[in-house]
Amino acid sequence: MRTLLICMFVLLAVPASLSADVAEANTLVARQIRERLDAYGRGDARAWSAFVDDDCVCAADSKSDIVRALSNRPAAVKNWYGEILDLKMHAFGDAIIARYRIAEFTQLEGKLNRIEEWRTETHVRRAGHWVLVAATDNPIPADPAEIALSREALLKFAGKYQYTPGSVDVVTVENGRLFVQSDADPKIELFAQTPTMFFAKGKEWRLVFTVDPDGTVASVTFRQQGQEYVGTRQK
Repeated sequence: MRTLLICMFVLLAVPASLSADVAEANTLVARQIRERLDAYGRGDARAWSAFVDDDCVCAADSKSDIVRALSNRPAAVKNWYGEILDLKMHAFGDAIIARYRIAEFTQLEGKLNRIEEWRTETHVRRAGHWVLVAATDNPIPADPAEIALSREALLKFAGKYQYTPGSVDVVTVENGRLFVQSDADPKIELFAQTPTMFFAKGKEWRLVFTVDPDGTVASVTFRQQGQEYVGTRQK
């Protein structure tokens, strides 16, 4: 789906040996991320600390804050992380940027809490070892309740919507399900929040269709983080 900020990475031809080094570094950092999350889950402050730089900018907390919280975690609190999903890594010399999606689970007195979030981390190589030096996390909002719409109700939204020349959303109905595809992005399924507002699971943006008094759809508005972009339906 269309993003508000577009990051462009210039890929340069590199020797095969260097490519192999990058792949090996990516594999090592990915394994360390898993081991660090597991150490945090079991409350092992010492093991967790081994992967983190002393001056790490770890979201809103310092390393010492996190170590203190781990060391003082009540035994009755159970914590663990799910599978690392959609992991993408980019190497920049002795630094690797990793971004992934993960669910954190916390259980206390039989009550289970689940938070899903995107994490972006910066790892640097120091004295032959990779350490975490910065991290941010962005909670993924829970999906709203969806309502059922008939295939006939969905068909009126099908069409092409142009935001700017060359920037187009294509909305289709397939087997009674609504989809949107933006430019060259993958096709995403849409779910009805209201008869004219749709969402994609795990996404915060919304598509809101404008329906004329005669029942025809004139445009769609893409909403995200207080910003709106209007796409006009093409004839």
